[in-house]
Amino acid sequence: MDEQSVQESVPGRIMVMAKKKKPAIHEPDAKQRIIEAASYLFGMKGYDGTSTREIAARAGVNIAALNYYFRSKNNLLLEVMEFVINSFRERVKNIARDEQLNTAEFAVRIYDTISEDGSKLLNQFKLVMDMEHFPDDKLEPEPIGFEQIGFYLNKELNSSVPGDERLWACQVIFGFINHIALLSVCEMGQKFIKRYSLTTPRQSIQKLVNALICDLNVRFA
Repeated sequence: MDEQSVQESVPGRIMVMAKKKKPAIHEPDAKQRIIEAASYLFGMKGYDGTSTREIAARAGVNIAALNYYFRSKNNLLLEVMEFVINSFRERVKNIARDEQLNTAEFAVRIYDTISEDGSKLLNQFKLVMDMEHFPDDKLEPEPIGFEQIGFYLNKELNSSVPGDERLWACQVIFGFINHIALLSVCEMGQKFIKRYSLTTPRQSIQKLVNALICDLNVRFA
């Protein structure tokens, strides 16, 4: 309830007054809780299927706090998307600081990063797929991690390998990482991997990367 009744005694009668609950804006983590709650619910139910009251309830705040921080549901979506993108970008940058990794090792690290919280990954993936409410000028020029894959790949490829072939290899590696990460965090995907795969997801990524590098270096020796 946003309001609660309190009784005040006065001579000859009892006066019932409505006392409004103050927004929880004094809580230092209230805004972050709202963003994380919205990220989960938008992923589970979609943007249109999620109400601000549901978000506030999951975050443990009232509607006034949500309105104070974000003004509108669309503004909240924008901050949720920026939070998802920025948090993943920072994790990728931290991995890429180790320039001694080879391409396969870096690819496996990315897989570990995006699959470390399975339910969160699935929710965020569904959220990213529902991009109609997200302005084009906020989108990344290329997928996060794509440039870093290219950096490691270029160190292992012959200088004679054409640019379009390098780009193709980046696309294959990036797509496979995300594909196998999504498979490995959902129940049906886990059953599929267990039944039909002879290798673990990490081993599959390593084999793919090494096969691509070998193929390109042989073809463009």
